[in-house]
Amino acid sequence: MRKQLLNLDMETVRLWLNDGDENNSSLGPTMKKIFADMRKMNQAEEYSETWSLVERALNMCDDFGVALEMAETRVECACVVYDLGNLRRAAKLLEEAARRYDPSGHHRGVVLCLLGLVLCQIRGRENDALVAWRQSRQIFKDYIHNQRYLSKERIDWYQARRKEIEASIDKFIEILNNRGVVASHAEVGEPKAESEQHINSESPPPPTSTSNKSKDFENKKLYKKFLVMVGGDKDKVKRLIELERESYPKASIKTLLETAMYHWERDNH
Repeated sequence: MRKQLLNLDMETVRLWLNDGDENNSSLGPTMKKIFADMRKMNQAEEYSETWSLVERALNMCDDFGVALEMAETRVECACVVYDLGNLRRAAKLLEEAARRYDPSGHHRGVVLCLLGLVLCQIRGRENDALVAWRQSRQIFKDYIHNQRYLSKERIDWYQARRKEIEASIDKFIEILNNRGVVASHAEVGEPKAESEQHINSESPPPPTSTSNKSKDFENKKLYKKFLVMVGGDKDKVKRLIELERESYPKASIKTLLETAMYHWERDNH
């Protein structure tokens, strides 16, 4: 089944997360720049670079330790990974994001809808897609009843999204029936998580993680590169790293260096 057979698509639903307004995003300036670069690399078909930025974004946001940013980063990475053809990795990232959001909140409802769009294209997980969509639909229904001060405009928005999800459910059940697959009618429970697998053969593999032994070497390389960027001024490098540490006290030295380099390039070019 191809994604265009349904009335919803990944990009449309992704925009629901922040109501299409970047000002509502939980991503900090550094992560926003990484995703801007990631989209450019993907559009330019620089897939290896795109994968590197995906891994960098995930590592950096976890180092920053900001809960909502960690969740939204996984959503954004999942959408990029989906475009690259790695449905299983995209599903895993969305499952992780869903667990980080309020179980009855708007964001989780959106993520579960995205998850359904991915799972419906993975053989053997079709019924998990239906479960995810039904949960999303229920979250939006409950959200309307539980939020006492929602405007009529917002209530209408949620009702419209519920109808779109219902249409996708009905259409997908029809597709399954045509395939001879028995569609589940389960309304509750979590979509069954699948152990992570590497992408299908059409997609480039993600870069392997750096071993602990080589991390010091990589940090030294980053430090030397940053030192060259600032004209060899060690005090300036130290000061810029400490500025980043004030914002992200839990971040690793690698993340602090990369973040400081991003900000230096942004402010001096």
